[in-house]
Amino acid sequence: GMAANETGNTLINNGSIATSGPNAYGMSAAWGQTNVGQLNNTLVNTGSVTTSGSNARAASIIGGSGTINNSGNLSTSGANSPTAYLQGNNDTLVNTGTITATGADSDAVFSNTAGSSFTATIENRAGGQIFSQSAAAVRTLNGASTVINAGLLQSGGTTAISMGNGANTLIL
Repeated sequence: GMAANETGNTLINNGSIATSGPNAYGMSAAWGQTNVGQLNNTLVNTGSVTTSGSNARAASIIGGSGTINNSGNLSTSGANSPTAYLQGNNDTLVNTGTITATGADSDAVFSNTAGSSFTATIENRAGGQIFSQSAAAVRTLNGASTVINAGLLQSGGTTAISMGNGANTLIL
């Protein structure tokens, strides 16, 4: 995969990234859970990012004012592997492609604002498809989250959209 630490990074994938094994991320800024608080990082995927290990994310933003922009294919097949993961204040995901999670207990999109006063925006535009086989298509936690959907949000589990505590907004 590809990873960046520090602030202000942009990672762009126009090709194919495939990882396997536990904690094997496809695209990440900052790396793993160890380098929190990195600001203004952007992940752009127009190609394909697939992971097959447990706790292996296709696209992961840790830190505030981060953005995941997907017009390609992001997918995970491992257990406890959210496909697109955002943690921090003012993070944004924009999807016009496909985001798929097929592993056990794996949300397709998981946003943890990490603070009750923090915000996040998840936008699935027309043509975008977000699917989880066993968990939520979109799950949010903590602060105020806004989910905007003009595409498909689908879960093979019990809930397609699960919004945590906070002043949440859902626009369909």
